[in-house]
Amino acid sequence: MKIAALLASGLVWGLSTAAAPQDGQRQAEAAFAAARAVSPTPLRLDIERREWLQERAFEDAVVEETDERWAERWNASARTDARIRALAVRAAGLPEGCVDIGLGDCTTFTGGYLNIDGERLIWQLQNGFTPQDGGVAGYVLLTGGERLQAQTWDHGGIRYEPPQIFRAEDQVYVAVAGVIAGTGAYNADALYRFTPGADHPLTEIDNESWRDIDLPALLPTGLEIWKGVSFSYDGMTARTALWRPSDGNCCPSGGEATLEFEIRGDRLVLTRLVKDDAP
Repeated sequence: MKIAALLASGLVWGLSTAAAPQDGQRQAEAAFAAARAVSPTPLRLDIERREWLQERAFEDAVVEETDERWAERWNASARTDARIRALAVRAAGLPEGCVDIGLGDCTTFTGGYLNIDGERLIWQLQNGFTPQDGGVAGYVLLTGGERLQAQTWDHGGIRYEPPQIFRAEDQVYVAVAGVIAGTGAYNADALYRFTPGADHPLTEIDNESWRDIDLPALLPTGLEIWKGVSFSYDGMTARTALWRPSDGNCCPSGGEATLEFEIRGDRLVLTRLVKDDAP
């Protein structure tokens, strides 16, 4: 009986151990779904989910730890974004302090409004810090009357510019230009379609995947783009330097180019790269 009991307990232990990775994966998937449901930038969360799946597929990955870490991250995001969505912000109080999007020691140095087809879109830029990233900048876009509701926000860059309105194919878009910390000066830009009166009036546009999907086929042979680009959203173009593989990070020698874009569905698509005549 004792041997049978030990064998049975060992069998049960083995089954529960084998099931643990699946349990962790289900918990991570549930945390991701909860975070995506309240996130102002769900397409970025989709990128995170792909990163999670790639990470747990590594040969030496400890999938239980990987799943737990990502689940904690997404659960925290869900709590934060749900809290921000529930904020009731006084329009009159915006010049006095930050809308609480999660920055410590937050200060706001500028803000304003955009009039779009008779609807107001309020904006505020912020500076502060997070324990994970140190000093960062942030932005928040809000709609409403005297009581405002945050519609989208982020604090992933070290600098943001006031939002811009532009039109493309009879749609209205709002762009917030930003820069990520580091020598690459990569884009922290955010891009949204604005639909006045909708339950969720700002729809995130994927403005990142063009680098992986569209750019490789359009780059001249032997040239690359190593850093962020400078967008001109009203013309749906951007300017960039071009690097050769032998260049230093500081000193591109491949000249410059203009990038031309279209918005197709919810994605910014690179359609053409025009290299300047000068070498």
